[in-house]
Amino acid sequence: YDTFVVTRTDHYYMCPHMYTTCDLGGNTIWVPEGEEYGGYTDRHLIVGKQNLLAALDIISPLINKPYKFDYERHHNTERFVKSVWDGENLTVRK
Repeated sequence: YDTFVVTRTDHYYMCPHMYTTCDLGGNTIWVPEGEEYGGYTDRHLIVGKQNLLAALDIISPLINKPYKFDYERHHNTERFVKSVWDGENLTVRK
């Protein structure tokens, strides 16, 4: 597959989904608007095969790089996802 649509099990996308029209070039991934809480939502994601592992592997940095608590990075899941994706140079579009 060239394009992956990843959705949390508790998320329902009730609208027509035009994921094939999303430009995934330039390390771009797509997330819906809302539920961001200072970062990026983890409820739904459209990603190309070249960035799939970078987008999904958010736990490795937490385990492999011990850290001191940083409110901006670790306050909630959305902020941590943003920190990891920014570190992977992923461009997030909505």
